Amino acid sequence: ITQRNINVNIDSYLEECKSQRSLRVGIIGVPNAGKSVLTNTLVGSKVSAVSQKTNTTQRQTLGVLTRGDVQLLFFDTPGLIDKTHLNSDAKRARVKGAWTTALHCDRLLVIVDAFRQVQKPDPRIPKLIGDIAPALAKHQGGGQVGGKTIPTVLLLNKVDMFDPAEMKRMDYLMASLEALHNFDQTFVISAKYHRGTAELLEYLCSHAMQREWQGGEGGRAGQ
Repeated sequence: ITQRNINVNIDSYLEECKSQRSLRVGIIGVPNAGKSVLTNTLVGSKVSAVSQKTNTTQRQTLGVLTRGDVQLLFFDTPGLIDKTHLNSDAKRARVKGAWTTALHCDRLLVIVDAFRQVQKPDPRIPKLIGDIAPALAKHQGGGQVGGKTIPTVLLLNKVDMFDPAEMKRMDYLMASLEALHNFDQTFVISAKYHRGTAELLEYLCSHAMQREWQGGEGGRAGQ
């Protein structure tokens, strides 16, 4: 290998890095909202434990998806719960870790089990959404990273479970939740059946920042 070849390889690598873009995406929500299923759907491989048991995601999990010159890094957080359920140091640590993860992201996805919320409203949902800005402010820097507010996206999940006649209830739910926080965008999705997820990915890719990639090109990025 000659010095010229080495220089060419270095130049090629630097040019490749210049064209690379990435986005760090945090997924937050109450337990069993579908965070792990969503992460697995978006990344295209099984990254997080998926089960009916509450709080199956016990630690932050990073999944990576590469599309063209864009790398999306997904952080799936432990289920966020209100203060009345923080009855152990381990649970308090998980919730604190979830907000700390959120602060290091470029976009936040707040996922809600819309069908469950319409059928049997969970008071934790509006509380969680209303507390997003105060919680980020409490854990670090006024809800801002580098002087920039973290844009937040509302995901209404499990649309596949609604009958057409029930969609007005979905619209009412959307309006009531959007009134609690200044969301950048709202998507109605079915993470399980990949409905609306392609549009969500396009949105995320369109907001990727010029930045060198981290980790691998797909699936889980380290343990």
